[in-house]
Amino acid sequence: MKTKRTKYERTKEDIKKAREEIDGAKVMKKKQINLQLMIKDMPDPLKFVDQKNTAVDLRNSVKNWERKLEIAEVAAKKARVILRQIGEHVDEIIRPEFLQQTGGHHHQQEAGSDEEQFDN
Repeated sequence: MKTKRTKYERTKEDIKKAREEIDGAKVMKKKQINLQLMIKDMPDPLKFVDQKNTAVDLRNSVKNWERKLEIAEVAAKKARVILRQIGEHVDEIIRPEFLQQTGGHHHQQEAGSDEEQFDN
């Protein structure tokens, strides 16, 4: 009878431990589900980095083209001055409309200003 009682007590204790473990597992499962939902709503960091790199590349490209445009404008002004000095007629080169709207970086100058800047 004593051994049956001891077995019964052990079984009862094992059942209690099992229930505690099950309750702990349920709590962990809820935490994991909540964490997965939070991660699901977060933006993809790799996509963000890729977009950031693309934006930097585009900004650099715009800066490079603006520099090239400035170099071409200076060369055109020098060429007009030289042509005027040798007596050739040069019509003022008008910049395309989309280049005149670049936030004030490049403005069309008066025809007489070429000679003032590049007297040789």
